[in-house]
Amino acid sequence: MKITNEFKTRRIEFIKIESVKEHLPSHRIQIQIETENIKANYDNYIWLSEDDINRFIIDLESFVKNRKGEAVLESMSPGELQLSFQATDDLGHLSVGLYFKKEDRINKNYSHELKVEFQIDPTYLPTVRNELIDLIK
Repeated sequence: MKITNEFKTRRIEFIKIESVKEHLPSHRIQIQIETENIKANYDNYIWLSEDDINRFIIDLESFVKNRKGEAVLESMSPGELQLSFQATDDLGHLSVGLYFKKEDRINKNYSHELKVEFQIDPTYLPTVRNELIDLIK
């Protein structure tokens, strides 16, 4: 799944590495981020549950129709990843935000933390939805 701004200068991309269908269906993803100032590829993978992804798809569909509130997807590990789409004003302008935090499991004093936000074209949301559905197939 790839999310970009209108000018293609900012990008958030989720790449599926593997899926687990038994017990707790979930997907391990890799995150790539690119802006005018940041280019990052996270080798520490994030797990997303299929139930959370399906709820997010439903929330995203509602968000596309109403363009109010927000649609949020969170990782299975609390506080590790949050992807959100939100309305920025009453005119229908939208933004996407990605918050990513990876703590050192051995020494809790060290972590990687990143937050990226940018405006997106509202007509692009159905494409994001479809790519997310393809990601979990």
